[in-house]
Amino acid sequence: MNIFIVRHGESIGNTKQGYISGRSDPDGLTQKGKVQIIRSAWELKDQPVDAIYYSPVKRAQESARIVHSLLGGSFHKADWLSELDHGMFEGKYWWEVIDQIPSSWRKKREDYRSAYPGGGESMASLGQRIWEASKDFLAHQSDSKTIVLVTHQAVIGAFRYCLQFGNPAENEKAYLQFLHKHIVPNAAVIRIKLKKNIVQWTKEQTAFDKIDPKQEATEFYAQAIFHSSRHSKTKKHVTASKNNVYQLNFGNETYLFKHMIEKSNTEVQRQLSLHTYLQSKHLPSPRIVYADQTGLFFHDPIIVQDFSTGVDQEVCFAHHTHEQGSLLKNIHTFADQIHDLPIEEVKQFWKPPGDSVFQSWKHFMHLNINLTIHFLTEWLSDDRLVTFLQEELKKLRRYAIHGQYAYTPIHGDFAPGNIIVKETKKGCALERVIDFEWARLGDPLWDFAYYGGWLDRADANLSKQWQDILKQKHSTKEYVRMEQYRLLFHAWTVRDMFEYTDSAIHKTRGEESKRIIVTLLRERIGQD
Repeated sequence: MNIFIVRHGESIGNTKQGYISGRSDPDGLTQKGKVQIIRSAWELKDQPVDAIYYSPVKRAQESARIVHSLLGGSFHKADWLSELDHGMFEGKYWWEVIDQIPSSWRKKREDYRSAYPGGGESMASLGQRIWEASKDFLAHQSDSKTIVLVTHQAVIGAFRYCLQFGNPAENEKAYLQFLHKHIVPNAAVIRIKLKKNIVQWTKEQTAFDKIDPKQEATEFYAQAIFHSSRHSKTKKHVTASKNNVYQLNFGNETYLFKHMIEKSNTEVQRQLSLHTYLQSKHLPSPRIVYADQTGLFFHDPIIVQDFSTGVDQEVCFAHHTHEQGSLLKNIHTFADQIHDLPIEEVKQFWKPPGDSVFQSWKHFMHLNINLTIHFLTEWLSDDRLVTFLQEELKKLRRYAIHGQYAYTPIHGDFAPGNIIVKETKKGCALERVIDFEWARLGDPLWDFAYYGGWLDRADANLSKQWQDILKQKHSTKEYVRMEQYRLLFHAWTVRDMFEYTDSAIHKTRGEESKRIIVTLLRERIGQD
């Protein structure tokens, strides 16, 4: 018989110094405790579990339910696995009741037969409870079974002693020494091999390696947090970032499971704060349903967000040509809503990852305009075009350096791929805008020009409609700046070909932007 004993994960009571949860335990596990148990269960994922028996105490019940959702097997509450009864200390800080207890008990509290006052158990009574119950339990098992027990520190020690040495009452001193020696942390796993109820070997596992963010581990973890083993085929999302992203379906719900590769907990907390804020403002954006910053299972933090089943805007534009202008105006309105958010409310989290120096819009633009100018002669051979583009970018640089722009929250990556549209028989509706990873404080005109740059590459007709909207919604002065940003967008994209030489997608985008910017420059020079 294979027996795997799992101590419950960290409970809220465990985090309160001087607090004795005992059997009362109204609060159950912390998030850390839940992740600890998921990690412990991963160690047992290849075991053919026949049955899980668990203590009725809440922290053990929660731990057992997680294990059961991942490993299966029959599921049984076992009162004999319950925590040591701490009497009047149950659910109290020890100092809350110490004045009600005679000092004579305190001096004997570690004695074998000294029960906790108020009807609690002694270590002797615990030992006999486990001894009698374990004999009956093992009598109904067979050597072919694999069993998981989810229980508590003292119970684990008593059960292990009974299996290895017999009745604790026959050697009280050895029993107490064993309990004091064999203390295991939360979520520890003890493996015991029995043959005809005789221990063959025992192995403790109290520390666990972190798991790589691969598909199997992602599905396993997700089963635990969604309390379900039923999900459709997982789909991996290709992203421009280092993040590993998987799409998972559970029932009628779809989620994106993001491994935030090389992201700090500070960056993850920033994104959590940002999305919580967007939800409070009822803006159409992803809802974060779960986050794990413990680092106990995976190497990096994770974020799980709900996933819209809408379509990319290009699909809706193609199917509903008469709706194009209306949808583009709605997209412009959404950007305006972002730009109108009060800076004082968002400044703590509305900033991009990376070096704090380049979180400044002024420094960010100065850097990228200069780099773009530096690369111009690598790809643009017509001296007239080079000179004209340099002058336009220098004007934009002066504008940025002197802070002549409005300073607002911006999306920062306002690309069509981050705009999800709902398609109905009547037409297209903006469903949500996603991926606020590069949200920052900066010039709102950048969002409009950035989106327009993507449309330039996607569809000339849509690009023209967008330019018409910009002319209607903005002043001539603002439109001139957006046209300079438009040139920067395409020149920057071409520059990326030289900085990401092994990237096919950067090459494809760069070649297309090169064609567009040459056309734009020739039109401008012709007009001048």
